Amino acid sequence: MAEDNDSPGKREQNKASKRRRIREAAAELFTEHGFENTTTAAIAKQAGIGAGTLYLYVDSKEDLLASVFLEQLSPVWDEAFSRIGPTQPVLEQVLTLFNHVAEFHERDTNLSRAFLTNLRLAASPVMDHADHLVKTNNHRLADRFDQLQAGGRLHPDVSTNRLAENLHFVWSAQMVRRHAGRRTREEYVIDIEASFRACLCGLDLPD
Repeated sequence: MAEDNDSPGKREQNKASKRRRIREAAAELFTEHGFENTTTAAIAKQAGIGAGTLYLYVDSKEDLLASVFLEQLSPVWDEAFSRIGPTQPVLEQVLTLFNHVAEFHERDTNLSRAFLTNLRLAASPVMDHADHLVKTNNHRLADRFDQLQAGGRLHPDVSTNRLAENLHFVWSAQMVRRHAGRRTREEYVIDIEASFRACLCGLDLPD
């Protein structure tokens, strides 16, 4: 028997389709016109839904930007981890990882600034998504540090989980400075390497 158009399964498919269209429309319009110049009415029109319907799926334009950005960031982090060379010095491995993600943010500094500014104000589901992404990547980095410890390349007494968290915290602070206009791209590159050197001082062991 064919599934009824009003069945629970069909309704969920329709909702999922609308969510996808909303994210795709927002990503396209944010990129084309910028965050400030994109209205929720324009996003709804692009997604093929009513302006009022949009708010059944998102709390605000700021939340929508954060959701879109986080969705794009996940594969960027995956690629960043894949670029780490296992024989690189510890500092170079960390710089390879974080600077690859930093380059993604450089593609559209205005959107990155809006994302970093508004993320802390996002609704709980969006913040949960952000926290999950951070925790996942910190665990992945800690696993790499575990391997370096096992190979005698990282001090055996260091907490790999804490080190990963500290490095991510330092990088996040540098990214906020960069995209708040307090650092140039060149200054960021210098500052992040100096900051990571300080964090790893005495912890990375010579081969």
